Amino acid sequence: MFSFPPAVKTNETGLFWKAAGAVAIALGALFVFWPALRGNWVWDDFAGIILNPTLRDRAGLWRIWFAPPGPDYFPLKSTVEWLEWHAWGSATTGYHLVSVASHVLGALLLWRLLARLGIGLAWLGGLVFAIHPLTVESVAWISEQKNTLSLPLLLLAADAYLDFDEGPRLGPYLRSLLCFLAAMLCKSSVVMFPAVLLLYAWWRRGRVASSDLAASGPFFAISLVLGLVTVWFQAHHAIGSEHIEIGGILSRFACAGLAIAFYAGKCVLPVGLMPIYPRWAVDPPSLEQFLPWLLGGILAGLLWMGRARMPEGIGWRRGVLLGLCFFVVNLLPVLGFIPMLFMRIGWVSDHLAYLPLIGPVGLAAAGAGWVCEKLAPGWRLLTIAVASLILVALMLASRAHAKIFRNDISLWTCAVAKNPGAAAAHYSLANARVRAEQFAEAIPEYEVAIRIRPDFAEARSSYGDALLRLGRTSEAAVQYETALTADPGLVPAREKLGALLLAQGRTEAAIAEYERAVAVQPDNARAQGNLAYALARATRLEDAAAHYETALRLDPSSVEDWDQRGTVLTHLGRTAEAQRHYERALQLKPDDPDAHNNLGLLLARAGRLADAIGHFEAALRARPNFPAAQRNLELARQALGAGGEGR
Repeated sequence: MFSFPPAVKTNETGLFWKAAGAVAIALGALFVFWPALRGNWVWDDFAGIILNPTLRDRAGLWRIWFAPPGPDYFPLKSTVEWLEWHAWGSATTGYHLVSVASHVLGALLLWRLLARLGIGLAWLGGLVFAIHPLTVESVAWISEQKNTLSLPLLLLAADAYLDFDEGPRLGPYLRSLLCFLAAMLCKSSVVMFPAVLLLYAWWRRGRVASSDLAASGPFFAISLVLGLVTVWFQAHHAIGSEHIEIGGILSRFACAGLAIAFYAGKCVLPVGLMPIYPRWAVDPPSLEQFLPWLLGGILAGLLWMGRARMPEGIGWRRGVLLGLCFFVVNLLPVLGFIPMLFMRIGWVSDHLAYLPLIGPVGLAAAGAGWVCEKLAPGWRLLTIAVASLILVALMLASRAHAKIFRNDISLWTCAVAKNPGAAAAHYSLANARVRAEQFAEAIPEYEVAIRIRPDFAEARSSYGDALLRLGRTSEAAVQYETALTADPGLVPAREKLGALLLAQGRTEAAIAEYERAVAVQPDNARAQGNLAYALARATRLEDAAAHYETALRLDPSSVEDWDQRGTVLTHLGRTAEAQRHYERALQLKPDDPDAHNNLGLLLARAGRLADAIGHFEAALRARPNFPAAQRNLELARQALGAGGEGR
């Protein structure tokens, strides 16, 4: 078997050293990510988790697997998030603990895998991966839990495949296939695993046999099917009508080469990390932007030409090619050949390098083992001291980077400071300040974002929201209208403009805006509910009831829609249905004052005054300053005292 040169004997096979090594990796990761364990929600955590009705709905598991509403189809990852939401709700510590634990497990499994490939200092590879700054974004950002969940499953698949390759047996093969399927259902960034299996076959035997192709076939089938599913979801759910500017084929090749060079540089020297990196101008590309491809080709050619002269058992060139090819192959899905939503704000991102980082880490561990073996004992101690300093520097850099993920404001303040030309960073910082109710401080950030990108429709819409909160209604309306000029399909801007028109008494104009929103996104429960509310205001009750029904089918967890449809049904004389709607609202939120008051009114009209009084009292307990409920309670008590039935 071709392998890396044997490294210094480290007694890695001993139980004590394994336990000590595992503890060291866990403690190193804990030191690095301790600031993130206390971190709050950041970036798209709000849309993906906090505001995701599927996670809140106890019946949401069915939708996760068979009717996913999100921008991706990663049902196993979403199932974990569903379980976490029902375990911890909006408390972030549990989510962070799962991410860090999954990351540590991935580092330990990487150690095992590297050891099985003949790397003497495999433990060092696991440690470097656990503490490397390039992994911080994936671990500290809760939404990227899909990275930390998919990696252990992928490494288990690789470990099982090695068992199968050593002596073909059905059990290890099926275990590998199932683990790979599970990894793909967490995140499809592991899609290149079948190609890695062929690389491994070439590395081990110097060729890819027909049996290797046959064994990899089912893995390729899973990759193809779920990879196409991911592409479809990106095109239809994530990107939609938005145009991602990635240029023609030459621009894409230039950008891909620059991205490979960028990620390689960050693997070796992980400094200057930031949430959003400046975009390269590659449309049209310049000649020098193809230089990374030229240099990479020269390096690969030199390694390839020397492969035949390698004596048996020493294949270091082949090992280097394996590590480099693993790195590049696993970057291929995120290099821009296929449009991704993230590429509207940047070509590269740290979390996209989480899996490819394994290649350079494995090479570093193998190289360190080779150097230690060749050095004299005195020089070896010096090398260990230098390596220890490098590890400490990595841990300190990673811990410092993890601190910016404490909350949205710290994250985007850092992003704006490091990349002031990023409109998305200013926009996100403004949104973070709005969530903190710092509306006046958010205004300048929105204005900078719009100045950088005048057609930034989402920024204009959110700018309008902030202006509205400050009472600057006419300016807010202008921003909503400008946003819709830039992007007529921007549903949130239509909803806010509709609400503004409704507040001004322009009900028909508001209905028109809500109808346009529903036409763009018929499966948007909030848009359906808003249209229903406006129709009810216009006394178009049958239409309102129908749209409320659609809204509740799309989002059965909406207490407000259950309550308001109950009111519409009451006015339509369908009191039995109305009562069931109010009761359902109270099942979802037992202390909802509006549902209690409305149900109380319904019961009072039916002569059930004692029951009505109970609901009016519950409404006042939930909202002591509730004049309507107070008045209804007094009237019900008077009626009961005058000889009402009081059932």
